[in-house]
Amino acid sequence: MAYEKPKCECGSELVLYTQTVYGNITKVTNRGKLSKKTFDSYYEHGGVDDRLRCMNCHREYEAEKDSKGRIVRGHVF
Repeated sequence: MAYEKPKCECGSELVLYTQTVYGNITKVTNRGKLSKKTFDSYYEHGGVDDRLRCMNCHREYEAEKDSKGRIVRGHVF
């Protein structure tokens, strides 16, 4: 069976939406304020929140994979 790109119920192609989390580590001064200097910055990929999103009607679906590892549309949120 040939692969078909995931489509929305409205017929539009879906895009993968991935949420990324950014964080900063900042020291607290002796006066209880945040230091102006950031100690460390990092980002984490929020893979658990990957979703397929319709840019036309804004519906969102679970992003699943088939037996060959290809992206397919799951249940609607």
